[in-house]
Amino acid sequence: MKLDMFQFIDSSVDYINTKKDFINYVAKEVNRFFYKLLEDDDFFLNSNYRIKMDNSIKEKMLRQNFFNKLDHPREVLDYLNDIVGVRLECRFNSDEEIIFNRIKDTFHIKGDGEYFKTDLNDNIYLNMSEEQPQYQKNGFEIYKIDGKYIDGDEELLFELQIKSMVNVFWGEIDHIILYKNFNYMITEDFIRNIMYSIKSNLEMVDSQLNNIYDRLKDIEESKTENTKSQLKSILSKSIHDTYILKLKKETGLLIDLRLISDLVVDFLFAKLEIDDDINSNNRIIELFDTINQLNRKKMVFGKNIILENIKYRNNLNKKLGNSMKITINKDFRWNLCLKIIIDLIKEENNIIFIQFIDYIVHTISYRVGKAVEGINLCKRDRHKLKYDLLNVIIDFYCKDLDINYFNIEDMRKLQVNIEKFLENISKPEDLLDLDINEFEDIMCKQYM
Repeated sequence: MKLDMFQFIDSSVDYINTKKDFINYVAKEVNRFFYKLLEDDDFFLNSNYRIKMDNSIKEKMLRQNFFNKLDHPREVLDYLNDIVGVRLECRFNSDEEIIFNRIKDTFHIKGDGEYFKTDLNDNIYLNMSEEQPQYQKNGFEIYKIDGKYIDGDEELLFELQIKSMVNVFWGEIDHIILYKNFNYMITEDFIRNIMYSIKSNLEMVDSQLNNIYDRLKDIEESKTENTKSQLKSILSKSIHDTYILKLKKETGLLIDLRLISDLVVDFLFAKLEIDDDINSNNRIIELFDTINQLNRKKMVFGKNIILENIKYRNNLNKKLGNSMKITINKDFRWNLCLKIIIDLIKEENNIIFIQFIDYIVHTISYRVGKAVEGINLCKRDRHKLKYDLLNVIIDFYCKDLDINYFNIEDMRKLQVNIEKFLENISKPEDLLDLDINEFEDIMCKQYM
């Protein structure tokens, strides 16, 4: 039985396909309009469009959790702002701003909300209120404008990009090598630095790519990290690559699983008490052997994980566990995370689930404990303060169990935020002025 999420995604794609004629029409009309608008300018080279394929739509819906945002598949086109993408190409980077200003001057009539329209076309609207250029996740700037096409009762969102020849070329490299390549790379930061160098120095592409290869070998062979960190990185890479290939083969989807594989490995090392000793090495070998066996087996993704009669250690674990029990059969990432752990550990689902909840609560508790241990309070007051903070934090997580909350960097930020929140506590009397519930506002800002 598929998760409701997959059924929802399939239904959404089916609905989009019923609108294909209108989508194709909009793509051609928007592309034609902007080509006509700019065709006489010598800095303008070309315009082209693309329509998002079914698999790309599914991947985006998974990545952005559309299932939890929408009530019906028919609403998907109200959220999918780039099912049609139109790209305006120019010669140089400086020409991008010229084209943007030309468009801004053309779309000067106030329309609906943040959208503006032009007297040259009654159907096309652009959001000219957003600051341009925008910053992408890779740190580079891009002129990217949200638009919508309105024809009677029909409406479709689209995305308009302005790119120079260099940025078109760079965009293809970035999209294929970095954005769409989810093979786990321990040295990803280094690759990004080199790729950025290529962007500003295109005539040296061959030499730079050669440097990437040589540098990758050096880093892979280096012994600067301790054994445990190296083992965790290698094991995480192995898990990631195994499941991403299986996921692609069985479902046709390709999503980034690095955070999931890291979380799985952190849990495995804690559960199996893996350290730098001979027994731990044997456990690592067993895990690699299990992964190797899984490589040869057919996998089914998106099945509900059945858990019954769970007995938790305490109320905090029960609170998080009850929320997680629901989430793992709604959120694909959590479902996959638990599936990988179940595949690797040959124990009952209930036992594994309880141990996983214990690990998550312990991870949070450790950060809270580190934050309060230096405060000048008696042991009893520190314990109560820690417990009160844990309740607020667990309550916050239970409202929106995003798997991204539990990566090591966010856990470190959590500890820092707690330390700042408690920085004025120097004696027991100060606790009277402390409103623990205000810490939830701090967490909202951390994850906004």
